[in-house]
Amino acid sequence: MPRRAAGFKRPLTKGNAKAQDALGYMYYNGEGVPLDYTEAAHWYRQGAEQGDTLAEQGLAYMYVKGQGVEQDDTQAVAWYQKAAEQGDPVAQTRLG
Repeated sequence: MPRRAAGFKRPLTKGNAKAQDALGYMYYNGEGVPLDYTEAAHWYRQGAEQGDTLAEQGLAYMYVKGQGVEQDDTQAVAWYQKAAEQGDPVAQTRLG
């Protein structure tokens, strides 16, 4: 794991959803780690399954685009809905 991402290793093993979302973002954008949509989706899912709205939103977007996961509008809507129910304004906007 590259040095910048290494700082997230301990919180990740303890199930820190914010750290998982941050690592998903890093892999999605290639910031401090090689760009890798599959890894991004993995870490977004870890955070999303714990109810982190940014991770839910990130994973939903990946389902919309088919990046790192198979394109699936049903999954995208489901993850956006979870984030929207927690008051996430971006998810609410994307759902219309």
